[in-house]
Amino acid sequence: SDSNPDSSNSPDAPPPTTGTYCYGNGVYELAVLTHVPGMPAVDGVERVPTIDWTPSPLDAFAEFAAAADTPLIFRETVVTKWKAAAAWQDLDSLLENVTMLPGVKVNHRGAPAFKYYHRAPMNTIDSLVADYRATTFTKHDMPAAEFLRRVQAPRSGGGGGVEAGGDDVLATDDEEGPAPINGGPVPAHTPAMQYAWAGKVEDWGLLRLSEVLPLDPLMVLGPSFDPAAEHLYRETRVWLSPSGTTTPTHYDISHNMLVQVKGRKRVVLFPPVSWQTLYPFPLLHPGGLSAQTSLHVDPAADPTAFPAFRRGNLLAYVAEIGPGEVLYIPPMWWHSVTALDETAVSVSVWSPYEGSELYTKAVESTPLPIKSNWAVPRKTAALRLLIESLIRSLQMDGIDAAEFVRWTLVDNRYVHTTPPPTSEPYEFYCWNRELEDELLLEAEAFFTAGLKKVIASFATIVRVAGQDRRDMYLANYIELAVHSIVGTKNTPSFLLALAQC
Repeated sequence: SDSNPDSSNSPDAPPPTTGTYCYGNGVYELAVLTHVPGMPAVDGVERVPTIDWTPSPLDAFAEFAAAADTPLIFRETVVTKWKAAAAWQDLDSLLENVTMLPGVKVNHRGAPAFKYYHRAPMNTIDSLVADYRATTFTKHDMPAAEFLRRVQAPRSGGGGGVEAGGDDVLATDDEEGPAPINGGPVPAHTPAMQYAWAGKVEDWGLLRLSEVLPLDPLMVLGPSFDPAAEHLYRETRVWLSPSGTTTPTHYDISHNMLVQVKGRKRVVLFPPVSWQTLYPFPLLHPGGLSAQTSLHVDPAADPTAFPAFRRGNLLAYVAEIGPGEVLYIPPMWWHSVTALDETAVSVSVWSPYEGSELYTKAVESTPLPIKSNWAVPRKTAALRLLIESLIRSLQMDGIDAAEFVRWTLVDNRYVHTTPPPTSEPYEFYCWNRELEDELLLEAEAFFTAGLKKVIASFATIVRVAGQDRRDMYLANYIELAVHSIVGTKNTPSFLLALAQC
């Protein structure tokens, strides 16, 4: 098939074959048009619609995009007025006043896609993450001139690299564990190496920052975000991505406007419910927020590894963006990004998403109705009752807590992240009527009051974010709640008990 993004809309193009895969409320049908080059796992795609922003290039278009809640490519926006549109086309000129690039990501293997490594609780368990750590990048401070020399040098192997992401903090400060990235000596260059860098635009100084203004039209002004009261550029980043650089499939919790300044990129996107097929890493894992499966591997190669990850299940939106174009990536849409030619320069403008803000509030500001001085058996009994009551309150088409935990966590996130022997067997956490009765007899008022607050929080989340995102928020909440009570090692055992007994 023609790789031109607009080929499906040309008068001579055959009508697309409509697939049967639907998501959300069923109004979206993905058209099966073509396979994505180099991604045998993707069965069919629909091109992301392109909009020429006609009211005025200076008019805000972010609110329009957020209301659509689907990927969109915008042309003729404020980006065409940026000084960066011309000034950032030559890398030597762009970096001439930059002495050092802190934290350049280096891929030593030239793999098709590079993996994320967050600071996360499982980092403290070496047997869980050692193999994964060996496949991730190292990070080094590198002179800008050296970075340019290396990315412009001939490469071997084709492959991809890291899209310089993966610095979200998912753990408490006292349980981060060592990260695999380091500030050690820059390794000697080899033709197979891949490099990429990401950083805040403001770190390049006021001149460079002025070249990507104004940013306001790209901001989604939800109820939790006021640019006048916040630092407007806090979540604006620049990406330097040599040709072939590829992200793993992952999701962001915010609105993302991906502005292409130089070069071209291909973005493959999947709606939030695709987690069922993509198998996310546990939130407690250093790969959290990314998928365990790879789009570059044919699912037929090992059909038993991830049963839902097979042909016929994975359909996608695909966007190819070039200079002056803006791709809107909705919150919690899975996506993988590949630089297609030269060293691509992109800018991401993130805005808070109300659903994620409400979820964060539910996690951080709504305490679990569990007292710290309770004995462990009472704590775990209360935790079980909380999860069961929360899921029951959401009226999930007859799905109970056991089925939800098995479906979203035990048989999805944790199926291939088997922990070492835990301090307690999973039977230790099985339902105990005597403990539950004792809890309700002695602490019913306290527990019930706290439970009502948690239920109210999630009712609001579902109202704002919809059912497509509900399951991901709920699974994340359960994983973090369980971890806070039983710890990292025992979380898989508790989840297994909740699913089985």
